[in-house]
Amino acid sequence: MSAGSLVPTYFREHALAGARTAVLGPPDSAAFVAEGGGEPVALTPTVEIDVLVVCDDAGFPFLEGLELALNAVVRAILAGRRPVLILPNPDLIYPKGDGALGITAGSIALVIEHALARRFPTAPLAFVHLGKPVPRIFVEAARHLGVPLDRVCAIGDQLETDIAGARAAGIACALVEGVSRWSDDAPRALAPTYLLATIDPT
Repeated sequence: MSAGSLVPTYFREHALAGARTAVLGPPDSAAFVAEGGGEPVALTPTVEIDVLVVCDDAGFPFLEGLELALNAVVRAILAGRRPVLILPNPDLIYPKGDGALGITAGSIALVIEHALARRFPTAPLAFVHLGKPVPRIFVEAARHLGVPLDRVCAIGDQLETDIAGARAAGIACALVEGVSRWSDDAPRALAPTYLLATIDPT
């Protein structure tokens, strides 16, 4: 279950059927929007949007896509509309293997938020976070598994999203140290139940 799978429910719960939606991400991200009743639109220099969903760092030309999305939001605000900004996965970085890190959706959203705050300092827009650390994804995952929350243990590599979200959902959690590392100086609200050096795929 991915953070993107929360998008259809959000669209239905917030009456966004038919909303013209720009999506930064691969085709399956746009499919989540369509499943929720939104109308995915291509990012062009003149596109008009009601919603922007930042799902991933892949599936679009990075700088060009980022600028087209930013300018689509600016046009909407100047036209008197406040588009809805949705961020399914707030992670800023992710592990690419061999110790390397990649930039992902949360960082893209931060760039857009900061640019909007500079352009519209009295009424900046912020993204709605759907995934971790919001606990809903853990609750939905347990429901899909058909098990109570006290039988679930979440495993993740980031304190601020994976571990914070699991604790907010009231479930046990294990930190695989890599992107984040636990120290006794870290906030107790981010304390994992378990620490794992690695996950053995066998």
